[in-house]
Amino acid sequence: MNKHEINYSALDKILHHVAYGTTWLPKVLAELDTDLNKVESDRLSVSNPVYITGLPRAGTTLILNLLYQTEEFVSFTYRDMPFVYSPVLWGKINQFSKKEHKLVDRAHDDGMQIGYDSPEAFDEVLWLMLLSKKYVDKDCLVEVLPDSLPADFKTKYQAGINRLLASRNKSGANKRYLAKNNSLISRLDALTATLPDSKIILCFRDPVTHVKSLFDQHQRFSELHEDDKFSRKYMEWIGHYDFGLNFKPISYGKDNQLVKTTPEYWYQYWIDVYSSVKNIQSPNIVWLSHEKLLDNPTEVLEKISEFTGLASPEKLINQAELIKTKTRASNHAEESSELEIKASALYSELLQQSI
Repeated sequence: MNKHEINYSALDKILHHVAYGTTWLPKVLAELDTDLNKVESDRLSVSNPVYITGLPRAGTTLILNLLYQTEEFVSFTYRDMPFVYSPVLWGKINQFSKKEHKLVDRAHDDGMQIGYDSPEAFDEVLWLMLLSKKYVDKDCLVEVLPDSLPADFKTKYQAGINRLLASRNKSGANKRYLAKNNSLISRLDALTATLPDSKIILCFRDPVTHVKSLFDQHQRFSELHEDDKFSRKYMEWIGHYDFGLNFKPISYGKDNQLVKTTPEYWYQYWIDVYSSVKNIQSPNIVWLSHEKLLDNPTEVLEKISEFTGLASPEKLINQAELIKTKTRASNHAEESSELEIKASALYSELLQQSI
């Protein structure tokens, strides 16, 4: 996408335009993929899938990678792009690809690296396709509620996951679906209505450091999108409206009138999002504090292992030593703003219910 991310060739870019240039092609290829692999798909079932959500920069990618490394899950990877909606068919074609899984720094410039076989948040492509982008408004992402889902959504969404499982589970070792999708924080009830046995890890972070990261990334991606039109279009295709010139806040019916290029806007946004979901009580959901994970990785990973029902919990817990505990100097100003005080109070509430 750029020199800090997956290096897409001219042919790759053409394929992306073909894959997402129309609304009908994804649906046709998805149905074809299902028909061609009906026997294998029928053998599999979407049971106890694990989802990771929360505002971007809350540590969602870290948890995704840790769980993926246990080898108990199947997740969409960069190698599935651009035909995420037809992974079996694309996998047969793409098996002749000589692209190596070479790790490179991702565009966020945050020290995390990705390669063609790295898991990524492509679950949103299924939601965009099946809901025809109806929740993508001009200026925001509209909350998706269970009663707003089409009657056939559950069947078709599960079919999309089954296609991915069918593309990976040829060995007979049935694995579970794992997805990171930040936008799912606005449709938790819709997800649990669709997959009642799903396990959802809801990530959050100290608002002072979180807001700084959100603000910095918004500035960074705004500049990137100005220079790289394909990067902007790519993010739109996969439903990543988190930052930059594509940015669309999750609305929850709230109207943030502050200027997006100021930290104050992102404090208000943080408050709007997390206050809207703080009272959700469900056995399907656990709250995960990024700071608790950094400070006590073994203890937190043990709790995540139990919650997600890992067959071999030690494969997750043993990764505790890979989590770098950062020295977190206080970033709180001597005189905190009203929004910072409000956000910090909400953060304290969330800590009380986190694992």
